[in-house]
Amino acid sequence: MKNINQKEIVDLIQTRLPLFFGDQKERFQVEFHTMRKENVEYEAVSVTLSDHGFGLQIPVEVIKTCLKRENNLDSLLQDVAAQLRAVCRQMPKTDQLSSLLTSYEAMRERVFIRLRDLSLCEPLRQHGVYTPVCGPLVATYRVKIGHVAGSLQSADIAPEMLETLDISKETLHAQALKNLQAERPLLVKIGNALKERNNLLASKKPLKRHRLYILTLDSYLNGARVLLRDDVLAQIGEQFGSDFYIFPSSIHEVLIYAKTGQENERGMLQTIAASNANPLTVDPRDVLSNDLFVYERDKKKITCIASNYTSEDFEPVLFEIGDKESDEKIAIGSVQMLQEKDSDRLH
Repeated sequence: MKNINQKEIVDLIQTRLPLFFGDQKERFQVEFHTMRKENVEYEAVSVTLSDHGFGLQIPVEVIKTCLKRENNLDSLLQDVAAQLRAVCRQMPKTDQLSSLLTSYEAMRERVFIRLRDLSLCEPLRQHGVYTPVCGPLVATYRVKIGHVAGSLQSADIAPEMLETLDISKETLHAQALKNLQAERPLLVKIGNALKERNNLLASKKPLKRHRLYILTLDSYLNGARVLLRDDVLAQIGEQFGSDFYIFPSSIHEVLIYAKTGQENERGMLQTIAASNANPLTVDPRDVLSNDLFVYERDKKKITCIASNYTSEDFEPVLFEIGDKESDEKIAIGSVQMLQEKDSDRLH
């Protein structure tokens, strides 16, 4: 295969891709970019739908590899077209998106909360819309735009949007909590997160005090906000028959463990900080907090156990919880349960 330049690659995709859209004619733009991932630069071609603003990146090396074998490029472009067709079915067009983001009536049922730690988000403190929840945890607000290829597309609600929508932060918060009540909370054993969804909240059976559980929402996306469901926390306390610890695993889920009074809270805090410092455990964008939280059953409230630890304060030896049934040791922070990622489509 002869060397192919940037313009030839762009022209080739621009010519071949429409063949795989069938009767669905969509306008798209093909451009050449230099991308960066994990401090490594690479060349890529972006294909962006003109009416939706959604784009896909195709590494140039992948394209060149496909060109070496007959029909491989067509197979790649067929997959790209399928994903773009899914966008056309599920995502609003640019004019519809504009209407969605400028009309409170249009967006109100799409508003949701993302929990964040204010101490870890200085720009949020200066320019964001948030409501204090517990300790450094605050509720921030986003609006769902659509789902594409199993990934949630959402937009941040900024202070200027409140002015445009002519609503107060209190109104926004109340609506987000109302929407949260309609979502399905999920409590599963830590080992069963991917294998099955045996929702322990539905069974209401007693929880084993030596076990670690995952608490999230059925979507597994932005599931930490389930902590704002007082009814869910009260039920877990009843099922444990005690207070319980809440480990901020990520913005997508938290870990739950019964409190016995024998735990090493310093070790727990160190474990949380170690996990958050490891990008292989938690994506830096998904870090929830370095603090530990306790649900006090009698008071029906969450209390924050503040942490002063950073990743440089200790050797990364993880606090372990033993499963008495299998003698399996589970290290907090080793949970890799998300198959989907929340994509910040707009900022």
